[in-house]
Amino acid sequence: MCMLDRVRGTQYCVEGDPGILLVSAHRYENGQFWPELSESDIFNEYKNTINIPLNEIAYGDAEYSALMHFLILPLIQQWQPGLILVSCGFDAGIGDPQGEMEVSPAGFGYMTSLLANLGIPLCLVLEGGYFLESVVQGTRFCMKALLNR
Repeated sequence: MCMLDRVRGTQYCVEGDPGILLVSAHRYENGQFWPELSESDIFNEYKNTINIPLNEIAYGDAEYSALMHFLILPLIQQWQPGLILVSCGFDAGIGDPQGEMEVSPAGFGYMTSLLANLGIPLCLVLEGGYFLESVVQGTRFCMKALLNR
């Protein structure tokens, strides 16, 4: 699962694997945001990929929480995976010049706690972000959520 940049490399690696479901919520801006690929849209050729293209900037905790509650968590409950891997970059964090989103460190922690409380093994793989303070604080809140579950 990715929350800003589409996980293009991951998508290509897992393409066609019926044992993997890839969910990607990412900045899209109607195809105008990098890398401007049609497979980033909601309709794509990958049967095991669910894209959630975001066409606006400045989404924050409320919008990302809604994505989690109304789209991502129901997908997880329906799929019943044996493991959840999160591409945990902080590009969607407040202050990130690339992402231009407004997810707070507490928001990242909240989303992590939602996943951690599902009782499914969870692994967050740190992937980046372009605003160091957001990366540091986001990581802190995610780790806190994992330790408090």
